Amino acid sequence: MYNWGSRYGRSHLGLNGVGPGDLVLSGTGPTERKTSKRADIVVEVQDDHLRVIGGDIKGRVVERDVKRSEFYGWVDA
Repeated sequence: MYNWGSRYGRSHLGLNGVGPGDLVLSGTGPTERKTSKRADIVVEVQDDHLRVIGGDIKGRVVERDVKRSEFYGWVDA
């Protein structure tokens, strides 16, 4: 996902500029597919966490709060 966004100038490392509707990427980084664990859609941005919605949490789509430190980057919507 990160590499696809890079080709179109839409990927960003870190979370500066992320907002509702953007896709955030979890894991340790974009260098290998196995280091990118999941992607979620941002619902709300807070100082210490993001509220996101995503799937396959115990077989369901859920809205949840996730610490900023769990994300390595994002792709703008």
